[in-house]
Amino acid sequence: MGTGDSMRRRLVKELDRDLLMEYLDYTPETGALVWKKIPPNSRVQKIGQPVAKPQKARGRNVALILQMCGVRFYAHRAIWIITHGELSTESQIDHINGDPLDNRLSNLRLASHAENVKNRIRNGRLATGVYKNKRSSRFCATIQPTGSAKKIHLGTYATEAEAHAAYVGASVVLHGEFSPFLSRNLESFNGTS
Repeated sequence: MGTGDSMRRRLVKELDRDLLMEYLDYTPETGALVWKKIPPNSRVQKIGQPVAKPQKARGRNVALILQMCGVRFYAHRAIWIITHGELSTESQIDHINGDPLDNRLSNLRLASHAENVKNRIRNGRLATGVYKNKRSSRFCATIQPTGSAKKIHLGTYATEAEAHAAYVGASVVLHGEFSPFLSRNLESFNGTS
């Protein structure tokens, strides 16, 4: 059994901090993750080469994926383990500004699945938290609190912008630091991006 096989078993079992630190170099201020050492049986061409490649879904980048010894995993999880030592399998890493390619340490935080979902901006035709009532042709705002199976009706409004404003206010109150509207520049945010 070769060196690559034993490394693979260590990576598959759990992301091993010592192994990650041996092969990867991370710069917290920029989020850059590069090869410090070339792993066995690897396609890595040179030291200093970026480690991860963007993964696309529906035409947009959704994460940086790292492959080491035939094992694929998220670069932000490896970064968290390198900088903090461990990460439970139930925990997720949230990108505070919503950009999955921004792996600066100041942009990463631990989150539960429910908290991570709250910090997501969906791409749709109407603003987040808004739907159009087919009977009245008015815009309704709803929100689902963390840990609740039921949505709260926030009101009915003449315009989409008014309904979305109600949603934004409720999101900040109910979701706190995980509200996507706290961590982004609201002046440039239009609710549909």
